[in-house]
Amino acid sequence: IFLRLTELGEGTQDTRRRATLDELITTRSVQSQPLIESVLKTLADRRLITTGQDTAEVAHEALIREWPTLRRWLDEDRAGLRLHRQLTQDAQTWARLNRDEGALYRGARLAQIVEWAIERDDQLSALEREFVATSREQAEREAAEREAQQRREREQLQRIAEEAEARRQAEA
Repeated sequence: IFLRLTELGEGTQDTRRRATLDELITTRSVQSQPLIESVLKTLADRRLITTGQDTAEVAHEALIREWPTLRRWLDEDRAGLRLHRQLTQDAQTWARLNRDEGALYRGARLAQIVEWAIERDDQLSALEREFVATSREQAEREAAEREAQQRREREQLQRIAEEAEARRQAEA
């Protein structure tokens, strides 16, 4: 939860970040959602986070700066956290664009996020998981379409070659 509620600084201090409650629920298990909501309520009751309509954020940036465990978590995998944060933003953009396939990942970016997510599936929100899965499905469809197009072109070239050979033999 605190990793999600921290904005990584680029040459500056890390700061707090507002996150949606849906983003904070990162488990596939429906039974776990009440537990996560209970943890959020406990954190809010202890004034460690503040919650709004459908959002939460760290109550005081001093918590981010001064909590050694959180600092260690942030420093352990800053590159991975940055990648995850970008995934979060891109998935949210995709959702705002009514799941426009043009916003999906492709190529190297898709390969990078799939490799990263293999061991971190439990850290993905439902939207992020759907975005990655849909990106993979779209990439597979596009690859199958390219393969089918190449096959049709090869078949057409084969027919042209056979027709040319038949004409040559007929002329001979």
